[in-house]
Amino acid sequence: MNIGKIIGLVVFFIVLILQFYVSTNGNLSNVITLFKNSINQFTNVLNIPQPTVTLYLTSNNAIFSFNNTADFQIILLNATGKYTYLPKPVTLLPKRVTNVTISVTDWKGFLSAVETRSYNITFTFKLFNTTFIQSEII
Repeated sequence: MNIGKIIGLVVFFIVLILQFYVSTNGNLSNVITLFKNSINQFTNVLNIPQPTVTLYLTSNNAIFSFNNTADFQIILLNATGKYTYLPKPVTLLPKRVTNVTISVTDWKGFLSAVETRSYNITFTFKLFNTTFIQSEII
């Protein structure tokens, strides 16, 4: 390890210790409580409710009905598959059901894959400036 990396690590740990000192008002015994609270906040973010999705097929449309049970909006950026795509992003409002029409490029192939429960569709969501990708077999 070269001297630059060692100096960088030393500075990092000094800043980290100072940050703990300042955030605990000079009482370093509160660091454990601060750490536990940080872990709880992180796990709460991971337990965000996911929208429930239902697929409806009409004579010429594939409609996904998203039930956003969360208290915040979720943006559906894309829904892609072998035979499908989302023409434009859609905002899923909080505590609402939003119907999203997906464009199908090959109905015969799409219906065949859906009937055999082998169609893979990938949803791309944006939530609080973070992008999430979820793949589902339908």
